[in-house]
Amino acid sequence: MNRNLKIAFTLSLLLNVFFLGVGASWGFREFMERPVPVHSLNPELSHDIAKSMIKARREHESLHQDLKTARQAMNRVLAQRNFNEDEFRKAAQKIDEAQQALYKARTESMLKMARDMTPEDRQQMAKRMQEMSERRGGGQGENLEKLRERLKERRAARREPPPAGENMPPPE
Repeated sequence: MNRNLKIAFTLSLLLNVFFLGVGASWGFREFMERPVPVHSLNPELSHDIAKSMIKARREHESLHQDLKTARQAMNRVLAQRNFNEDEFRKAAQKIDEAQQALYKARTESMLKMARDMTPEDRQQMAKRMQEMSERRGGGQGENLEKLRERLKERRAARREPPPAGENMPPPE
């Protein structure tokens, strides 16, 4: 191949990769902005909740950025060769403050959303939130107990002895 053809081919390839990246970025942004329906709720309520969540996310973007910055500061403190306890405490305090500000803003957004719902919609939303909480663990210990049982079953199937401390009392 002559030199000019190689240069043209390389430029063409680079332009294709560039435009592919721009297209993927645009598509991802569109995907992230699209409201995601909550299937256990009625479609109209689900759509309204998703739109409210997207709006709240945009409104709270600076709080998310503050939290990200605080976490990066913590990472820098931890990565230092000589550990400085005061810097660690300050970084942890910044993370706590950023998380608290974000939590407060989310609570206010949820209050605005709940204010506009009918009692039936709020009950439906509360039921959905309870389901999500239980799926994540919900702090009730039930899922932890189910997990322990599954682990015991798997070990029994593989005939492994339980690790030390396995016979811990169940959560209260």
